[in-house]
Amino acid sequence: MRFAIILAVSIVAVHHTSNLAGIDLPRSSPFGDVIRARSESRITDEIAKQKAITTRKLKVENYWYLKRLNQRERAKDTAMRRAKRERYLSTKGSGQPQRLSSRELDRLDGRINWPTTLQARVYAPERTKLEALFTESAKTGNRTGMAQEILTTCNALERKLKKNMNRMPSSEYISAKKFVRSLKDEHRHL
Repeated sequence: MRFAIILAVSIVAVHHTSNLAGIDLPRSSPFGDVIRARSESRITDEIAKQKAITTRKLKVENYWYLKRLNQRERAKDTAMRRAKRERYLSTKGSGQPQRLSSRELDRLDGRINWPTTLQARVYAPERTKLEALFTESAKTGNRTGMAQEILTTCNALERKLKKNMNRMPSSEYISAKKFVRSLKDEHRHL
């Protein structure tokens, strides 16, 4: 009886076949299910491998893209820093204050054309003393005795200017300070 049932099931199963990898297997056969499951598993594994390869390929492409992007950004930053440094060095000069123009200091008679900021009454004593020193130095040509007095008076003028810095715009303070520093350095060129 058992044999007859198995035979009947086998005959019915032969009519319900599927084509898997070129082999006709009965659908309800236990061996067919195992083979089908193995084939589907292999297909799934192959799809997973393809996805892993694609993912790996995308990761590598992304890595190199980001590396090139970072190199370009680094090169751009380096170029900007280099240009900034060159601009700084070109404006810095030798580190010495810029010499006064002939309009600001007449080197023949020692007359000083003061900026507006330094014409205030507060700076009158130092201004008067410096005018006298530069005038005398231009007339006599005596540099040695005047140098220390010029430096001392310019330092006093700078201190006063710094003390009154909050009462004036910063641009005026900076230009006045540069003028005094240039005046302080001018004694070497008399």
